[in-house]
Amino acid sequence: MELWELTASDLVKKIKNRTVSVREAVESVLKRSEEVNPLINAVVESMGSDAILQANALDKKTVRWRRYRFIGWSSYYGESEH
Repeated sequence: MELWELTASDLVKKIKNRTVSVREAVESVLKRSEEVNPLINAVVESMGSDAILQANALDKKTVRWRRYRFIGWSSYYGESEH
């Protein structure tokens, strides 16, 4: 099954579990859009490069957040450290 075929909730679980990155998910959707759009002509202007940049930023943010949780910031914000 391709990433673009997953439900949003299933995709979020995979991203949280680090099974896939945000970038991988975005690239999958963009690839599918490029395949299908010539048939349905739904996309007027692709913003794929912007989406990739945002995905990269989210992936970096996720890595930083995990690092902070590891050193105990999660307890500061009232989350369990388990």
